[in-house]
Amino acid sequence: MKKIYLLLIICSVIMYRCNNKKEAIPKQTILKGKVIKRGYSSFLQLVKKNGNYRINPINIPIINGEFSYTLKPDQVQGYQLAFKDELDRGAWMSIDFFNDADTIKFTLYPRENYQQNKIVGGELNKKVTTYNDKGKLLFYDRVELLYATKVDSLRKIKQWDSKAVSDINVLLSNEKDRTKQRKLYKERTKLRDVKKNLTTQARVIQNEIDTIMEEFKEWNANFIQTDATLFGYSLLMDKLYRNDNDPTFDILVIEKELKNYQNRFKNHPYTVTSNNLINGIKNAKVGGFYTDISAKTDEDKMISLSETISKNKLTLINLWAPWCGPCIAKDKLLKPEYSKLKEKGFGVFAVVGGIKEKKKFTETKEKYNYPWKLNYELNQEFKVWEKYNISNSGGSQFLVNSKGKILAINPYPKEIDSLLNLN
Repeated sequence: MKKIYLLLIICSVIMYRCNNKKEAIPKQTILKGKVIKRGYSSFLQLVKKNGNYRINPINIPIINGEFSYTLKPDQVQGYQLAFKDELDRGAWMSIDFFNDADTIKFTLYPRENYQQNKIVGGELNKKVTTYNDKGKLLFYDRVELLYATKVDSLRKIKQWDSKAVSDINVLLSNEKDRTKQRKLYKERTKLRDVKKNLTTQARVIQNEIDTIMEEFKEWNANFIQTDATLFGYSLLMDKLYRNDNDPTFDILVIEKELKNYQNRFKNHPYTVTSNNLINGIKNAKVGGFYTDISAKTDEDKMISLSETISKNKLTLINLWAPWCGPCIAKDKLLKPEYSKLKEKGFGVFAVVGGIKEKKKFTETKEKYNYPWKLNYELNQEFKVWEKYNISNSGGSQFLVNSKGKILAINPYPKEIDSLLNLN
């Protein structure tokens, strides 16, 4: 999985520089494609780039190895296609493209041959292909060679992971309690952060891979700094969405680059989204301050977070999707302790997201029967996840005091109780 992730980082975000002119918006874009040697695939799903396939994807049927769909966009922007069978398995390769032409033609291959995929139509897509080819030569092929000749060999003889990580992996494979799983994952992450997750041999190889990745990041950063088109803006959006997974993420540099793109594309959706993401990155952390959000109550009335915060000593901003297992596990721990905590001045502002219809909210509410009120948003209408920098997750919890200062993230009930006693 790590190999695929590294290669995806390289191949999914590299794009080519084009002329400094604003892209014309086609009245419609016809997507036409052929699917090669994938008789087992019946549907493709379409979302805007960095969108959520769980929420209102467009289903495109594949009939006799071909597909067709007509987009009627109001902006030129990035989109993503993925095979539904891959999405159902929880591991997929997105096919990225821009809607900058009247017709775009696709030739798509099985996952193991995804590098043979072809996208024809539009200047942006043409240059994406050219640049991807260059990126493959400069970075992808070098990483692939290391995996083929060294990494895979060490994994086969179980000499890649350190003994400490191997022991944790064994425990994880047998552990069903989600709370204990969380603790094990944290332990494994700590080992990775201090570089004790690999054997001595593996560390040497990983250092080579890391060097290539740093070269790629520098190459990508140089492009973003000098570009002035939606190519660069799209790459910058990728950086924002991946900020939690990039230890080199520098918000001061990002904000400077964003200013140039936002001034050029003032009315583009990326500008609103990037402002929300930046706000979340800066504030949705311990020591930061809450961002006021609104959601719908069960009676379809609008309610704001600030109303709840003002009534309590401590408030848990509880954002979760019905498909988020860790989120549900945390709420199950809180449920039996809630009444005791409430007596001390504790409250919950819960928003169920990641859903496209109220029926799902009602089913979820009745299924879990939590003692606190649940609110909801449909189709990301209030941008709650963006505003709290959790766009790529099922949810998270933020504990704030009466002034809105964030005291803890994903706290256990005991921690909430301790903080209530102090406030």
